[in-house]
Amino acid sequence: CAAAPSSIAIVGPDDPAHYVLDDQSLGAGFSVQSGTARSVIDDAVAAGHLKLGTELRAALAAALRKDGYKVVAAGSDAVLDVSISTAGFYRDPFHRPFAPSLLIHVKLVDAATREVRFEQTYAYVDGDPPSWVVHLRPGPGFRFASEDELAADPGRVVRALRAMIAPLAGAIADALTRRS
Repeated sequence: CAAAPSSIAIVGPDDPAHYVLDDQSLGAGFSVQSGTARSVIDDAVAAGHLKLGTELRAALAAALRKDGYKVVAAGSDAVLDVSISTAGFYRDPFHRPFAPSLLIHVKLVDAATREVRFEQTYAYVDGDPPSWVVHLRPGPGFRFASEDELAADPGRVVRALRAMIAPLAGAIADALTRRS
């Protein structure tokens, strides 16, 4: 087993270009992403100055430092590559309220050998992702009954999206520490 890295450089994630509203309550296999609601989420993010990728990277750096890693910009033992696949709000086929959702992929690569030392997908969603995904479920405080409710409270939309950051950063740092 390779020695645990003492220093890590974090690459990504980029801030999402758009946030989605994924409504699967119309039946299995249907996913409606409303242009109006999506625009409402994008507007809320802009007004709330949310930089999800930037804020997630900062939270990851803090969590890794807390676990004893040195986080550096260059010259590291390993590189943690983080990408956001999807960010926004999701309602499942069972008509539960919309809840914040984030799907990210992380990969830790040895800087010298290029060997992948850790790779995992994380889903912060009020649904049931595949079993190979680490699942974090949002708390009850950030549910929205409808698109209209999302549009009516942009500050709460941003708070809901920001609430995903710390639990995900902590879960990733904990997983890397356990693998050491």
